[in-house]
Amino acid sequence: MNRQVRIRFVWMLAAILGLGTAISILFIADMGTDPLTTMIRGFTMITPLSYGNCQLLFNILLIVLAVFFRRDLIGAGTIANMVLVGYVAEYLEIVWRSLPFIGDAPGMGIRIFMLLIGVVLFISTAAIYMTAELGVSPYDALPIIISEKVPFSFRTVRITVDVCAVCIGWLCGNTPGILTVLVVLSLGPVITWFGKHVAVKLFGKVTSFV
Repeated sequence: MNRQVRIRFVWMLAAILGLGTAISILFIADMGTDPLTTMIRGFTMITPLSYGNCQLLFNILLIVLAVFFRRDLIGAGTIANMVLVGYVAEYLEIVWRSLPFIGDAPGMGIRIFMLLIGVVLFISTAAIYMTAELGVSPYDALPIIISEKVPFSFRTVRITVDVCAVCIGWLCGNTPGILTVLVVLSLGPVITWFGKHVAVKLFGKVTSFV
């Protein structure tokens, strides 16, 4: 493993931990999450599974598709994402709620504060993770695979997949929030900006997410 790959690996791992942390913070804010988390959180409402277990099982199903159709999308980042993000989020939510000034029903001031921190952390770490180019998450691989099989653009397929994920979460009992819409609209442009302006400084090259 050369120096550049090691640097990308370290940043990728830090971003994965940051993603899990961001999701746990957004759980406290309770104003919506990204589409995948909205769906997984919904699954936990109709099954006895914890958030971490539910996300891991769902990711296993998706990675099987990637193995059959786009094995090149799988990398160290794929495995780290599917194994770590859900459990980090699940554990840290318990930690936050154990703090006396948060608890099970934090006030609106705390929720707004957590929302701001969570949004910034989620979008920035997601962008770092993707621009490190060490494999995409199983969920991100899904629209790539589908777009190659249907006569629609990747953008259209990605939006459709995200909308379906949100609808499934809602049908399972998890109400989407305003943040869900913000993440869908802002994540793509932020990743593009990172690819052009930040990735070249972190990883020594402009990534393909531009």
